[in-house]
Amino acid sequence: MRSPPTKDAFERVAGLSDSIIDSDEQLKKYIRANIGTYCHASGTAPIGPEGDANAVLDQKCKVRGTENLYVVDASVFPVIPSATPNLTVMMLGERVADWLKAARH
Repeated sequence: MRSPPTKDAFERVAGLSDSIIDSDEQLKKYIRANIGTYCHASGTAPIGPEGDANAVLDQKCKVRGTENLYVVDASVFPVIPSATPNLTVMMLGERVADWLKAARH
């Protein structure tokens, strides 16, 4: 929460105190208690070319303006896939994992 560009994007996050942010253990507890999903969000983290003001991800799912942060879920899809979303997300995860492994070598 304190690293760029996140630190400038939010004044504060409801429920997160400095003591929670400063403690890995407390932060894990907060995440487990408060983070969840009930749907397959689609199109909320668009992929696009450099210079596209709406694209938060590059073509390999890397979050622009960050280091080592990738989004690999249904939010990267521009349209809801006609196949079962979880299978499509699993395929994307495998593909991004291959790109990351290749980049390390």
